[in-house]
Amino acid sequence: MADRVEGVPAAKKGRNLSIHTAHKWIAENEKELTTATWLTYERLDRDIVAALKCKICTMFESKLIGMRNFSRAFIDGCTNLKASAFKEHASSLMHQKSMVHYKKSQSVPVTEFAPIAKALSTIDELTEAVMARKFDIAYTICKEGFAFTKMSTLCELQEKHGVDLGSGYKNNIACTEFVHYIGMALREELVSKLGKAKFFSIQADGSTDAGRIEDELFVVLFFDSHSEDGVVHVRDKFLTVRRPELCTAEALKDAYKGTLWSTIDEMVLRVYYLYKKSPKKCRELEEVVSELKSCLEPHEFPKKGGNIPLHTSGTRWVSHKVVAVGRLLDRYGAYIAHLITLIEDPAVKSIDKEKLKGYVLQWRNAKMILGCALFHDILSSAATLCKALQNDELCIVSAVEAILRCTKAIEKVSTTTFENLPMVSKVLGRMKHDTGTSHTYQDVELSRYNEAANGRVERMFSTLKWIKTDRRSCLGEDTLDDLMRISLDGPPFANWNAKHAVELWWKGKAHRSVQDERAPPKPSSSAASTTTTQVEAYTLDINDWDCLLAD
Repeated sequence: MADRVEGVPAAKKGRNLSIHTAHKWIAENEKELTTATWLTYERLDRDIVAALKCKICTMFESKLIGMRNFSRAFIDGCTNLKASAFKEHASSLMHQKSMVHYKKSQSVPVTEFAPIAKALSTIDELTEAVMARKFDIAYTICKEGFAFTKMSTLCELQEKHGVDLGSGYKNNIACTEFVHYIGMALREELVSKLGKAKFFSIQADGSTDAGRIEDELFVVLFFDSHSEDGVVHVRDKFLTVRRPELCTAEALKDAYKGTLWSTIDEMVLRVYYLYKKSPKKCRELEEVVSELKSCLEPHEFPKKGGNIPLHTSGTRWVSHKVVAVGRLLDRYGAYIAHLITLIEDPAVKSIDKEKLKGYVLQWRNAKMILGCALFHDILSSAATLCKALQNDELCIVSAVEAILRCTKAIEKVSTTTFENLPMVSKVLGRMKHDTGTSHTYQDVELSRYNEAANGRVERMFSTLKWIKTDRRSCLGEDTLDDLMRISLDGPPFANWNAKHAVELWWKGKAHRSVQDERAPPKPSSSAASTTTTQVEAYTLDINDWDCLLAD
């Protein structure tokens, strides 16, 4: 709290209010009057209150001055140091209007603090029941794969059997709108479950639809521990469908981030910096290599420094990466064994030990070894082309020949099965399969790596082609996303409840009545312009109605 400022009158003689009592009032009345937000005080000395003040009324003083019952008591400082004084101020129209302005400035929805807007945002039971029937029809259209134009026909059929559907919202445009809010309700349910899940992963796959447009489907797998039967289930739910942007260099760079390739790149870089400028670690590594000669494959590296990891950057960065990955594969067992030795070394700091444990846990995964081998095979042809194009004197003919050789090499890699790629087959040949399910590579036991099946994503493309047919090839991305979500993860119609979707629709739209009363006919053009001018002069924001009534 601020100290007493000049101009604040002293407390009334004969009555003192302690700081402790002021804090007690603020705490006791917080739930009812939110006093912690606005009630403050000025000090007379270290333990005595000089005056009570309202922070919110002071903040919006310029907007309150014109009020009929405006008072400066809690702006300049109220010297009536009684609990009844700030309670009366909290119930005053001036304070209530200042709180409305404050909540608006804090981006609080108007429906949470303005009574008129709150009443308008709440749907009545009759309207909710009518709209729920229309949402049920839209939900049925989605689940059965009907066209949106069937909305009017199905509504007429329901009304023929005596079902009250009100007026309006019975055409294909309304059906599209309902589908959007149904999809939004299902999306919120999925987000709520993912927020409670401790682990989840995302799968993706791409294909073309009936409109010859590339679509990427995403599926999320997570542990659902809040099921009705109390058992933890592995759920796979449709996440979204997206249309990839045009392939540019920047897009390729962004797609590279967070993938296995970037993880391998980081692994090679961290191994290099682990031994950079550390002669002691380099000597220890040489000793480890000499002890593991029986399981390491010799490679054509210089004797001096032939076991030290290489840097992956430079003028010919592709070539550097290929050589660095090759050395990592040839000395993989030595690097892991040395890291384990460092973890057990008492001279190493505990924080560094934790980092090393994380590296070992990640790098012992089988996918890292096989990923490095695949990384080497894919970049080898590009490394050769990179060297050919960086000569001091570049011959056009030689450059074209190098590009053609690189193209043929890439085509060969793309048509070769994974296990038959040169470096991959070499690594697989060095792996040893022990009893049980464990595998070792250069005397390092690899952790198991079970790739999640991609069948769920593949089956989704059948649903995509069932929804987006030749006659519906112009479906927008958002509408397609909603239809896929409803078709794949929407509950059976017997378990479907439209209540939440109707509430989202009501809050998100400006609505006309769904009953039989219709708006009066529009006036003529001249009369309409005159009426519009008159109405605009008296138009008020819904947020200001309560403030107007307060005045």
